[in-house]
Amino acid sequence: MVLAGRVPLLPAPLPTRRGATSARRSRLPRAGAAHGRLSQPPTEARAADSQPQPLSAGGGAAAIAFPASSLGGAAAAAAAALTAPLPSIDGARAALHGAATAAKAAAAPAAAAAKKAVAAGDLAPRVASALVLGAAGAGVVAAGGLPFLAAATLLAFQASREYFGMVAARDAARGAEPAPPVVAAAATALCVGFAPAVALAGVKAGAALCVSSFALLALTVVASARPTFGQLTSAVFGLLYCGFLPCFWVQLRALPGPVAGAAPASVGLAATLAAVLCVVAADTGAYFAGRAVGRTKLTDISPKKTVEGAAAGAACSVAAALALRGLLGWPGGAAAAAGFGAVMFVSSIFGDLIESIIKREAGLKDSGNLIPGHGGLLDRFDSYMFSGAIAWVLATALP
Repeated sequence: MVLAGRVPLLPAPLPTRRGATSARRSRLPRAGAAHGRLSQPPTEARAADSQPQPLSAGGGAAAIAFPASSLGGAAAAAAAALTAPLPSIDGARAALHGAATAAKAAAAPAAAAAKKAVAAGDLAPRVASALVLGAAGAGVVAAGGLPFLAAATLLAFQASREYFGMVAARDAARGAEPAPPVVAAAATALCVGFAPAVALAGVKAGAALCVSSFALLALTVVASARPTFGQLTSAVFGLLYCGFLPCFWVQLRALPGPVAGAAPASVGLAATLAAVLCVVAADTGAYFAGRAVGRTKLTDISPKKTVEGAAAGAACSVAAALALRGLLGWPGGAAAAAGFGAVMFVSSIFGDLIESIIKREAGLKDSGNLIPGHGGLLDRFDSYMFSGAIAWVLATALP
């Protein structure tokens, strides 16, 4: 019984499954009304899905769609960006090259002026040293005898010191073990003794070289913990280069016999003056001509030497020999004088190149710093090292 005005005590009956389903459907919006697709045939629905929907502020599925016109514009912009040509590498390279060329051209006058200033600064002490050495050398050559022997001995002493110093620097640069100091000291002593032994004691230069070479090689083997072939060869070449070769200048100056020239002189004096002045002429002509017109590199051994400078040096050497022939009367014929000048040029330039090889192996620019503007003694006298021996051979063979 239900009393009027009272709440029924029994719960209301639960809805049936069919009723619940109907209720849920009634609460959801109809797909056809919301999307306008479910009521369409499948083909039309797929066509509708393929079309982008407008962006909606209300969210839902329409919030992730874009207008067709926007997508087309974005795609066109992306395609244009991808197909746009990249900056040309050749163009950039040409621009950089042009800028570098312009900068180099702008800096060329200043660089040339600086180079000329440096060259002028280097030339002054070079010329001053050459004049002093030339005056001293002329006096020693004219005197002959003991003064000439003393000069040759001093040259051998300083040359051997510089040479074995370069050998030690070469070994250090290569990471090789240098020869013991006692070997260099013994080699220097042997080089100093060559000229006096030949000039005063009458020892044959060849015999002195053989005996001293054996003594130095034996000392190298005994004094070195692990003697190397490089140590042996550098020691023997040092004896030849700094001791044996200067002896021939002493023997050349000592050649007897008068010459039939305008100035009274012996064969030894005439031949020594001719050899020295031919080397001076060759060096001077090659130096100044190479600086003025030198363009073609002569050899990689000495990059500053040029073909033009060498040609000028050869011409100057031959001219000096011909001029001295008229003054001293030696050699007897013009052809012999021209040949003597040409051979002196060859010996001088190869003496220079050989010393350049030694310096390059040692990683040095100069053999020392004894002579201002020139470097070491070998830097100034490298052209004379082989010239004395060759001049002695020619002087004993030519009339």
